[in-house]
Amino acid sequence: MIKLFSFEPYYFNNNGDQGNLEVVEFLLTEQGIRFKESVTIEDADFVLIGDASKAVMEEYSKQLGKLHKPIAARYKQGLPTLLVGSAYEFFAETLGLQYRQQTRESKFVTTQDGYFGYRNSDKTLPACFVKDAFVATSLFGPVLIKNPELLERIITGLSGKLNLPKTVIELIETIRSQNG
Repeated sequence: MIKLFSFEPYYFNNNGDQGNLEVVEFLLTEQGIRFKESVTIEDADFVLIGDASKAVMEEYSKQLGKLHKPIAARYKQGLPTLLVGSAYEFFAETLGLQYRQQTRESKFVTTQDGYFGYRNSDKTLPACFVKDAFVATSLFGPVLIKNPELLERIITGLSGKLNLPKTVIELIETIRSQNG
């Protein structure tokens, strides 16, 4: 059974980031793979830490600080993980990334690697930082459904296979054409 962990999903959900967990759950269900919620990051097969406001990041900074080692271990092993927005920025140094402040960029973008989404950041971090099934991104919202390549990394990392239903592929194409 696959175990899914989301850090404080009620608060770490700016722009619908928790929708990524729903996409993962949907595809696992479609493939007949059972899953359940994990209460700890160490026990999880998939980890999601979404974007949060500055006030929430400050409130949860101690709890997040305790996750540096598990996040570093997940990154090193390329385990299925999704860090979004402020969570990505919080763990950037843990991932070996350095960044500077820049003029805020708030718009839909397609990265050099072809990833698509809404970027709202004033940091020089890559829009998507990927190692195997580990994904850290400043692209907000349900980034996995907009980027089947990222979704495939996560699902394949969890189950060894990805079988997207035709309706999902059509939905992805529609979303990308309306926002691209």
